[in-house]
Amino acid sequence: MPEGDAGLPPQGPPEGEEPGRRAGPTDPGALAAQIDAWIEATRRRLAGDLRFRELRRGVQAVSYHYVEAREAPRLGARVLGGRARRAAFSCYFAPLHFLACHHLAAPRLLGALRAGELSPPARIVDAGCGTGASGAGLASALPAPRPRILGLDRSGFALGEARHTWAAFGLRGTAIRGEIPRSLPRPRAGDLWLLAYVTNELGDTEREALVGRLRALQRAGGAALVVEPLARPVAPWWGDLDRALPGSRSGVERARIPLPDLVARLDRAAGLDHATLGARVLLVPPEGRPRKAPTPVRTPRASVLLPVRDAAGTLGAALATVARQSERDFECVVVDDGSRDGSAECAEAVARRDPRFHVLRLPRRGLVHALLEGLGRCRAPVVVRMDADDLMHRERIRLQLGFLDAHPGLAGVGCGVRIFPRRGLAPGRLRYEAWLNALDTPEAVLRDAFVECPVAHPALALRREVLDRHPWREGPWPEDYDLVLRILRAGARLANLPRRLHLWRDHPGRLSRTDPRYGPDRFTALRAHHLAAGFLADRPDYVLWGYGATGRALRRALAREAREPSHIVEVHPRRLGQRIHGAPVVPPAELARLRGRKVVASVAGPAARAEIRAHLVSLGFRELEDFVCAA
Repeated sequence: MPEGDAGLPPQGPPEGEEPGRRAGPTDPGALAAQIDAWIEATRRRLAGDLRFRELRRGVQAVSYHYVEAREAPRLGARVLGGRARRAAFSCYFAPLHFLACHHLAAPRLLGALRAGELSPPARIVDAGCGTGASGAGLASALPAPRPRILGLDRSGFALGEARHTWAAFGLRGTAIRGEIPRSLPRPRAGDLWLLAYVTNELGDTEREALVGRLRALQRAGGAALVVEPLARPVAPWWGDLDRALPGSRSGVERARIPLPDLVARLDRAAGLDHATLGARVLLVPPEGRPRKAPTPVRTPRASVLLPVRDAAGTLGAALATVARQSERDFECVVVDDGSRDGSAECAEAVARRDPRFHVLRLPRRGLVHALLEGLGRCRAPVVVRMDADDLMHRERIRLQLGFLDAHPGLAGVGCGVRIFPRRGLAPGRLRYEAWLNALDTPEAVLRDAFVECPVAHPALALRREVLDRHPWREGPWPEDYDLVLRILRAGARLANLPRRLHLWRDHPGRLSRTDPRYGPDRFTALRAHHLAAGFLADRPDYVLWGYGATGRALRRALAREAREPSHIVEVHPRRLGQRIHGAPVVPPAELARLRGRKVVASVAGPAARAEIRAHLVSLGFRELEDFVCAA
């Protein structure tokens, strides 16, 4: 890393605690809380009164230098010039490095430990340690006692930050200033050298010297991990490094990891995309160590993903309907989102009786975070959604898997639903249930996608590869409807099984009743966003058919997406011939001369939509190409 200020005094575990014996967090929720506290302390120390936009510009500047440094080694030495860049480096890039080493590199190391390729490391030499995040991410994934860390970097500022990082995670570390490979320590057995995001910054001569040091490390009984970001094309030296080190194995690792809040906000604001973290990982084992064949792990046919928060009253029944499925080859990942009512204990009791059930406890961060964390634990090629207050028909998983097997072109399949309890159910909910259950073909789902969400989210079974490309995401609107529209906009197809296989509980405490992101205006804004990004992507105007309450709301939402109607089609006699927001109001007969313009029909009720569809088709308009129906 680049030159900087002088470092700070060494920091480590609290006084009186045996070095290396502090186990740290034992579950992902505790680790996530520790990461959040570390980032917040770093932000207060380095960012202080910096505005968010200054921090965002710092992220963009550092990112730009990293990209340039791939072509010009040592260019990254200028990266930490200025307070905003230093704060961005420590608050944004350091957590990403921590997460990558913890979730991508550490599994490689743990697999080698299980296979007997190497012994647990006594010391991690974090070469080019920066803020110490990479070594901390790796060490925190290892069983206690944690190895000591020797951090090497050429930046005094970075070494000072490394001491803060190690203290934040209860790790014992020593920081020394120097260059790679010249300042690397004498190789010894029990060493694990970590070179994370630094090898690419070396010149050819330095990399050749590094290979010699790594060979000496292997002969001494030590091991190494080399971690580099994914890039195309692959750096030519990567293959040379792999071939020069006996027994080494290179691979690409990817994982979808929910980002800490500040990191996620900076990621979006800076125009970057770390929804999926990826890295190339090279494991270099000690020389002459025999390798045991890994024990194969069987993959289930389906992974049931069930998030829960404070649903102890209904969770037991929900899990019972999962357990009694006729399809027995599944796993169920229950993700507890910080429940305070015993939900997690209820799920853990089921997991003790049935090994197909697994419980993941998280701090209270919300549904999307829980879904993404749970997705990372799902091993099957099909992910079956389920909610903690719903019930499954015992044939649901078997029939959905069979349908996907028979239709390999489908991205996912829902099913018919029955909303319960029936007493007091509003007429609107009954109409929605009937409408949803009638969408039993991919064509029907696509045709009515902008009317309402055409697939019940908790009744959906999706291929894992689809979720990897289109994960749930936080936003100002319903995450389930957004997911469905993104999948459909990408050209994938969804269907519903024409059988009621999911019992969908309706109650006042449902998220869709209590969260403002599920309000009617948020659904309309979501439709407008996806219409502008898809159907109306190639032009700023459109013809709006209907100017009742539904049409007016959609026009306002589309205006916020820079789409305005050129004409408004109406049958109301007092509106005909007028102008609304500059657009002339015309009767349906005028559509014949408006061929070539895209039409958005926004009316309430299936009967009115059927009449509009019939009229437009009679004029030669093609649905989904020339017109869409929306609510």
